[in-house]
Amino acid sequence: MSFELSTDRKQKGKHSFSNGHSGPESAPEGLALEHPTLPWIREPRFGSTLGNRAKAIKRLTNNLNLPGPLDLVHWGRHYGEKSSKFLQNPFEAENSVLHSKQEDGYVGYYHYVNGIDYSGGAKAVQKYVVHAIGLIEKEGAYFWLPSVDVNALGVYHDREMVVTLCAYNNLGRAEFRARFIVSVPKSRKLPVAVSVLYTIQSHVLHKLHNYSNKSIHEVGFSFWDELAALALARLCLSTDDVAHQLCGTVNMPDLVDSLDHLRNTISRTVSLLHKSHLSGQRPRYGHVTTCGADFVKTSKYRNHLIDALVRVVALDSTGKLSEIAISSIQQIYGHEYDFVVCRLLKADLSKNNDLRFLQLVHENLTRHGTPLCQNALLLLEQARFLLARKSYGVATQIAAQAVQLLPLDFDAWYTLALCYILDEQYSRALETINAFPLLFAQHEFAATDVDGVYDSFALAYIERAQRNKLLDLRTFEAFFPAPTTAGKSTPEMASMAALWHDQFHHQPQLRHPVCGPFYQTPLFLATSIEVSAVDPRIIKLAGPHATKLALAAQSAGTAWLLMADFDSKLTWGRTYDLLTHLVTIVGWDRVVHIKNATFRGVDREQTSDFVVDHAELAATDVKPWLQLLFLVIYEDLRVMVQMSSQDEERSALSWSMLGFIGWACKLNLKDSLSAIQTSLLDPSPAMGFDYHGTVKLLEIYNEFVLSDVCASTIDPLSSVYDGRHYTNKLIVQGTSPEMYAEFVRQLQRGHYSLENVLLSVTKLVSWNVRWYNYMPSALVTETLIKLCAKHDPLVVRLALQILMKNLVKKKAKTPASYTLRAMFAAPLQERTHHEFVESDTVMAYMARLLAWLELLADDDA
Repeated sequence: MSFELSTDRKQKGKHSFSNGHSGPESAPEGLALEHPTLPWIREPRFGSTLGNRAKAIKRLTNNLNLPGPLDLVHWGRHYGEKSSKFLQNPFEAENSVLHSKQEDGYVGYYHYVNGIDYSGGAKAVQKYVVHAIGLIEKEGAYFWLPSVDVNALGVYHDREMVVTLCAYNNLGRAEFRARFIVSVPKSRKLPVAVSVLYTIQSHVLHKLHNYSNKSIHEVGFSFWDELAALALARLCLSTDDVAHQLCGTVNMPDLVDSLDHLRNTISRTVSLLHKSHLSGQRPRYGHVTTCGADFVKTSKYRNHLIDALVRVVALDSTGKLSEIAISSIQQIYGHEYDFVVCRLLKADLSKNNDLRFLQLVHENLTRHGTPLCQNALLLLEQARFLLARKSYGVATQIAAQAVQLLPLDFDAWYTLALCYILDEQYSRALETINAFPLLFAQHEFAATDVDGVYDSFALAYIERAQRNKLLDLRTFEAFFPAPTTAGKSTPEMASMAALWHDQFHHQPQLRHPVCGPFYQTPLFLATSIEVSAVDPRIIKLAGPHATKLALAAQSAGTAWLLMADFDSKLTWGRTYDLLTHLVTIVGWDRVVHIKNATFRGVDREQTSDFVVDHAELAATDVKPWLQLLFLVIYEDLRVMVQMSSQDEERSALSWSMLGFIGWACKLNLKDSLSAIQTSLLDPSPAMGFDYHGTVKLLEIYNEFVLSDVCASTIDPLSSVYDGRHYTNKLIVQGTSPEMYAEFVRQLQRGHYSLENVLLSVTKLVSWNVRWYNYMPSALVTETLIKLCAKHDPLVVRLALQILMKNLVKKKAKTPASYTLRAMFAAPLQERTHHEFVESDTVMAYMARLLAWLELLADDDA
C-alpha cells in the first residue's frame, strides 16, 4: 500500500521526466512555492469587492452549513482620475455605474486565497502579501523583484498603494483584516516603505480592535491557530469541490507541503475539535439535528474541519499519520470523539482495522448504552459495515435503532431505507423514503453567488456573453497569467500547451475558470452553435433549469447544482439516487405497483398525523415531494429510452450530457459510461478540455476499481472522505460476483487501462494548476496513491514516461533539399494523435507530485 521504494528505485525515479525547461531534480522538495503566480482580477468599481464581502458576512453569520467566505486579497493602485486606465475598463458589465469621487483615481484588483499558514501569525500574513505584489525582503527592507514592471502599476509617487487581506474566523465569529500601505519610491533601487494596520471585527461583541506592527503580538496564538484550521477546511472544500470556489481563487499547499507541516496541521486541527461544529457541514447530511437524550448536535461529529482532518490524514499511505491523530484525540478528549476515530480508522487504507472498529463500537455501546448522539452515528457506521458483508437483516435492525435515536437525521433514514432495499423489503423501503425529513427552502443568494459571496467576475462575464462580448485574450492573460515555477521569466509549471494556450486562442467562450457558477453545466463552456445542436429534451433534463436540479438545490437552499454530482451532494439528490437504485433492481412497473399498494389513495380516510417512528409507517399518504420525484424519474427514463433507440450522430456535448443523465438514473451503465468516454475523444483544441467528463470518469474508476485496492474493508461501499455512496457499484455487485468481476475486467481492458487513467489524471492536474490550484485535489491524490498500491510506484512512473513519449507531437521532417514542388505543396497533415508538445512541463510536475506523496509516506522522515 505504501510508497516505500528501495534506494535504487528512488534514484531512478528522480530523473524520469526531465526536459529542457524543468525537471524534478531542479524543483524544490515537496510542493512549496516561493513566488507563486497569482491572478489579479479588476473589480467593477474600486472597493466594491470589499463591500460585497462585508455584506456576505452579515448574511452568513447565522448559516451553519458554510465555513465562511474565502480569504480575500485586494490591491488598490492609483492611476489618476483622468488616466485611460481608470476611465476605461475592458471588462465591464452592462449595468455598471459611473465612477464616483470616492474612488479618487484608484483601480482595485483582487484574488481569493486558501491555505495560508496563519499559525505563523502576522509574519505569515506579511510574507504572503509582500510576495503577492512582487516585493522581496533584503537586509530588513523591501525591494521590487526584477521581474516586476513597476511602471505598469500606474502608481504616482505621491500616492500610496493599498493592499488589504481579509480572513474570517468562524470559530470566533470575527473578521481579521491586514491593511498594507505601500509607498513607491521614484527609483526601484530604493527600498519600498511598507506600513501595516491590523483590525479584528468581532461579530459577537460588536467591537473593533486595532493593532499595529508593535502591538499585533497581543493577539493570542489561539486566534491564529483558528484561522489556520479554517484555512485548511476551506482549502479542502474549495480544492475538492470547485462549486465552492470563486473565480480568481488560489489554493496554496503551505499547510501540507512537507511532512513537518502536515504533522503540525494535524495536531492543530485535533486541538480544535471542540470548536469544529462552527465550521459548517456538508448539505448531504441534511439539517443539523440532536439526539433527545444528550442534546448533542450531529454537527459536532460531521463538519468541514473533521472532513479536512480525514482528507489530510489520507495523504499518508502508510497509516502512521492516522495513528498519530487517533492517539492525540484519545489523549486530549478520551472517548468524546470516538466517531472521528472511527473515520480515521477507515481513512487508514494500509491495514485491516475491522476488529478495532468493532471493538470501538462495542465499547461505546456498553459504556454509555445507546441514547447518545455519538452512539447513534456509530450504529450507522456498523450498519454500513454489515451491509458490505451482506448481513442485511441485522443491518436493518441496527439502522432502525439509529433512526429512533436521531428521528430527524436524514442520513439515518437514508441508511435504513437502503437496508430495506437490500433486504428486499421494498414496501418498507418506500414507506421509509416517504418519511425522509426533507425540507425545501428558497435560496437567498443570487445565481452567481458562491456560498453567499457575490462573484463579480462571473456576473460580468455572463452578462457580456449574452451580448456576444467575450473576454479578449489580452485581458484574459492579464487577469489570469499562466503559472510559472518562480516568476515571469521562469518556465511554466505543469503546463500543457493544448490546455493552457491552444484552446483559449481558438475558443473565446472558454476564457474563464470552471468553478462556481461556471461549474453548474457544460453548456456554459459551449458556443451557441454547439448548444443548438443538443436535443432540447437533453437540455430540459440536464440543463441549468432542470426540475430535478432545482428541487435538489432547494433542499439545501443553494442557487444551482451540477447534473454530474447532484445525486451525491444534497438530500433530494440522494433520495433520487436511492429511488433509482430501487427502480433498477425491481423495474419501473413493479415499483409503481408497490407504491400503489403501500400508500393509501386520496379517496381513503385520512386520519393519521405525521409519524417519524419507523414501526408505524403503514397506511400513510405519499408525500407531494415523493410523488413529484416519481414523475421526475419517469421523465428521465422515458427520454433516455427514446434517445437510446435513435441511431444518430451526436456532438461531444450531447454525448457528455446523455452520459450524466444515464449514469444518474442508472439506465444501462455501460452505455452511459461509453457516452461520457465518447465526449472525451474529440482531439481538436477547439473543443477544449472536458473538465466535467474527466472528473466523472475518474470518480467512476475510483468507485469500481480503486475502492477495492486497499487493506481496509470497514466500508468499501462509500467514500471515506466525502461519504458519497457507491450505488452503481452496489447494483452491479448485486447481480452476481462473477458478473461484477467481469464488468471490472472489461473496464480495465477498455476505458480504464493504466495509460488512459494516467492521461486523464495528468490532464486534470495540468488544468488545476493552470487555475492556481497548487494543492492537488483529493481525486488526484487518492487516484495516484491507489494506482501506486495497485501497480507499484515504479510502474506508474514508467507508464507516465512512456505516455509522454508516445503522445508527444513529433517534429516534422524537413527535406534535405528544397524544390519548387515542395515550396508550393500543401503542408503535411499530422498523422498521429498527440496530447503533448516538447515544451510541456506537466510530466516534470507529475514526478514532483509523486515524490511529494512518497515523502509524506516515508517512515524514516
